[in-house]
Amino acid sequence: MEFALAFAMQEIPLVLFTALAPSGTVCMVILMVMLLTHHFEMERCPRLNQVTWVPLAVTTVGLVAAAASLGTPANALYVVMGVGRSPLSNEVACAVVFLATCGVNWLLSFAQRESLPVKRAFAVAIIGLGVVFLASIAGAYSVETIATWSGPLVPANLILSGLVGGALLARATILLALDGGYAPELLGRLSWCAAVALVASVACLALQWFQQAGMSNAYGTLASHVPVYPLLVAAYTLMVAAAIGLTLRFSGRRWPEVAAIALAFGGLLVLRFGFYLIHMTPGLAM
Repeated sequence: MEFALAFAMQEIPLVLFTALAPSGTVCMVILMVMLLTHHFEMERCPRLNQVTWVPLAVTTVGLVAAAASLGTPANALYVVMGVGRSPLSNEVACAVVFLATCGVNWLLSFAQRESLPVKRAFAVAIIGLGVVFLASIAGAYSVETIATWSGPLVPANLILSGLVGGALLARATILLALDGGYAPELLGRLSWCAAVALVASVACLALQWFQQAGMSNAYGTLASHVPVYPLLVAAYTLMVAAAIGLTLRFSGRRWPEVAAIALAFGGLLVLRFGFYLIHMTPGLAM
């Protein structure tokens, strides 16, 4: 257990990145889809675009945290040089383009005269870039040389956890955009979307553990070295379920909504920490 814990503690910046960036990206995509499908009256569109600073900030914080894992600024040069052939470099490139587009869209929302075609074009671009960025993150964390990080369940787990956090973050952002207004039907749908994503996420996590618990290397089996992993998944499940319950029971109330976001992201951080705990190669390294 000490080997796994030491590795996971070293990867705290990436724990933050994989918990925050996918959720912020999904949230941004949800908001842009709502703008395109006219879930908001046109007079409220500027307000919704203005509060996209919330998912923009969440995603940026995640990316900044990931940059801390590079060790020294000089290593950033190698990341840039690897665009096109390295999953990590492609992930960073997608992040920069996505965040730059979101930032320009946010700045344009403060213009006195907004062009509806331009607004729609940015929304479409952000949706496309967000999907590509999310796919690049998932692809970067599916590694054939790491036995426990190989296979389709690994990227599926990351995307599903992003859907959980993104749907709940979108709720909070929409409440901020409504500025005292209330849209119970819309907010309820987002809570139930998060609930469905949570069920799918837990099912994938359970299946992955069932498949990998018996994997072994020179140190022994995964289950013997990380016995707390099922408890971490249970903690994630309970925290996010409690968050969803708060949003359904106390929808629109400030402090329960704040508590829900705190619980949800706390659960995501627990889950992503567990992901780094189960790092195991076929050789001598955990």
